[in-house]
Parts: sequence; structure tokens; C-alpha cells
Amino acid sequence: MKIKFFLAALLLVTQAAFCGISGMPVEVINHGAGVRALSMGGAVSADSADASASFWSPAMLDSINTNQLEASYEMLYGGAIFNALGFSGPIGKMGGLGVSIRNMHYGEYEVVSEEGNAEGNEAMNDFMLTGAYGRNLFAGVQGGLALKAIVRGIGGKNYMGFNSDLSLSKSFEWGRASLTGKNIIPLGIKYDFSEEMLPAAVRLGLSFMLLDGALKINTDAEKAFAGGPAVICAGAEYKVMEPLYLRAGMGSIGDVNEINAGFGFKYEGFGLDYGAAYTELSLNHRVALSYSFGGYELKLTPDPAVFSPMGGNRRTYIKITAMTKYEIFKWKVEIKDNKGKVVKSWEGAGRPDETLIWDGLEKDGMPFNEGDYKAVIVVTDENDAVIRSGDVIIKISQGDQKAIPLFME
Repeated sequence: MKIKFFLAALLLVTQAAFCGISGMPVEVINHGAGVRALSMGGAVSADSADASASFWSPAMLDSINTNQLEASYEMLYGGAIFNALGFSGPIGKMGGLGVSIRNMHYGEYEVVSEEGNAEGNEAMNDFMLTGAYGRNLFAGVQGGLALKAIVRGIGGKNYMGFNSDLSLSKSFEWGRASLTGKNIIPLGIKYDFSEEMLPAAVRLGLSFMLLDGALKINTDAEKAFAGGPAVICAGAEYKVMEPLYLRAGMGSIGDVNEINAGFGFKYEGFGLDYGAAYTELSLNHRVALSYSFGGYELKLTPDPAVFSPMGGNRRTYIKITAMTKYEIFKWKVEIKDNKGKVVKSWEGAGRPDETLIWDGLEKDGMPFNEGDYKAVIVVTDENDAVIRSGDVIIKISQGDQKAIPLFME
């Protein structure tokens, strides 16, 4: 009979599964998905409308508006490697779909007999394939289901297991809440002479939007029904400017703590995410590349982006692109100065106007001060979901601008 020593692997997974149920069987099902998510301490179950949604909360797939593809790489303790490839996309009013494949490679470990004689090395790998679906259920409540197939490879043999996650999510004006039941089927991994049950757990997540959506503060808590310490984690993301995001997070599993940080950069559908995680065992680095394409779009396009209320171009024409999955119930466009004060707003019911005109004048006819102004559109759809566009900058200059607007009066 052979005895396989996986001490290094056990040390690894204790910190690799941070903000999941640590020390449970098949850690690949607990190691978080997405570099953005892990940079925020894993506190994203209510803020995962991206390619990682099938792992954190499949209900969030209904909130995805574009097709998203992401590949990530992570070097872990002792030379172990974690790789993931995920895709998610909308399917109209039927909701959204997601699929991912994950691999945890633990490296090679020495095999010894009961007598202590070395008998060579063996490798250990975990794979997990996930397919998920999410859609609106009622009154803005979204539901989702994820089906998981797990393969554990040890010494040339593969052992299979299956399970499922179920989640609910709902958006509010202040943010979003999510509730997920993990491994809800009493199944596990079957070995030659035994079976390891996959740990059933419940996870609650909250996401709060502050500073007009530029700052997100999230918190998650998870508890396994089999016992053990609860998982508590928190994270934040700040949009420095439209393409650049800074992130940080931390949390605890009993007396094990982890501190995370990272950044993200997005441009023309392409994304680069980097994250670092510090524990008592090691400092791990994570990187991911992503690409978003197609789907739905909500944005404002000012023309010209720089104008002078007293010059040649005395107004700007703001084109509204409002392609949403569900019908728009109401909408609001706001323009704010650099202190966050609303200087101009429009609102209405149903689909918004195609173009809005702003003359840059106060009520008394005097022009607003020179500087940058932020414009954003916020819509509430028929399911009571709140969707917010990215900010666009409109600049008022007292100089005489020569640009000719594309949208004519």
C-alpha cells in the first residue's frame, strides 16, 4: 500500500481557497474565480456581472450585457499553478449563459511505501467544468443555476464528481444583494474505496455603490453546514478614470488572514487585470486578460465634447445610445460639476430621446464656469433593475471652439 504525502498541497490550498470554505475536499471548487474578484478579497458574489459569474453567483448572468471572455493565470505556493478560462454572454430576455473551465495543478509529490521506501513521484491535478444559466424571475429578482463536473487526477487515475449551485440576486438604487447555496446536492468525489462529500454552504453578498458609482464597497460571508469557521471578506473598487480601476480586499477564515490588492485597465473592449495576495505563507501574483464584445450598450456621446456657451459652438448635442435587454421603464440624464453638484438634468418614462441639447447656461442666462463636467444616464428597466452608463466628460471653455457638431439642430 502506498502513502502519498501532499503536505505542500495542503499548505497551498489553505491559502489558495481564501474566501471559500478552506480545508474542504477538492479545493478547485473553492478557489475564487477572476483576478478582479480575488483582488477584492473574493467579496463579489453581489458584484460579479462578468465572466466569473458562473462561479460566484449564476443569478448575476442575467445582468451581463456584453459577451465576455477571460483567461487568468496564477502562481501559487510551492510552484503550484491555477489556470481558468471563462465565458459569459446575454441571450436576450431569456437571461444569460456562462461556462468556465478551471485547473489547479499541485505539482509532483514523492510517493513512499509504508516501509518508508521512495517509489517515485506522482502528479496531482483538479479540473472543474461549469455551465451556468441565470434569468429574471419576478419583480427584479434574478435566479441562477450552475452545474459542476469535477475531475481529480492522482497518480494517473481520475476520479469524478458532480454538484450544483443555486443563487438569487436583486439590484437596488444603493447597490445589490445576492444569496447563493453552494453544492446543494449531497454528492462528492468517488475514489476506489471511499467518497469525499463536497461541502454544502450558504453565501451572502452585499455590494454598495458610492460616489455616483465610482466607488464600490462589498462584503461577503459564507458558512458551511458541516461546521468550521465562517468566511468573512470585504473589498473595494475605485474607478480612478474610465479605463483605470484600483482594488483592495481582505478577509479571514478562522485565524488565517489574507490581504489583496490589484488594478484593472479597460480599453475598447480589452481588459488587463493584475492582483497580488499576501498571506503568512507567500505572496501570490495573478494576471488576467479579457475581451468584451457585442451585446447591449448604454452610453452618452457629446458632440462637441468641448464647447463655449458664449463662443462659436454655443451648445453640445448629447447622443443617447440605450440598447438594453429589457424595456426601459424610466430614465434620467445628469450633468455634474467637479464638486458633484447637478447642474442640468433630464428625465422621462419609456425609451429616452435620441439627442439632448445642453447650452451650458445657468437659469439667469449666465454661462457655467469653465471646466470639466460629468454626464451619465441611469435607467430603470421593466424588472426594476437599475443600469448606469459610464461617465463622459463635457468641457466648457470660454474660448471660441471651431469644431462643427455632428448632430444638427
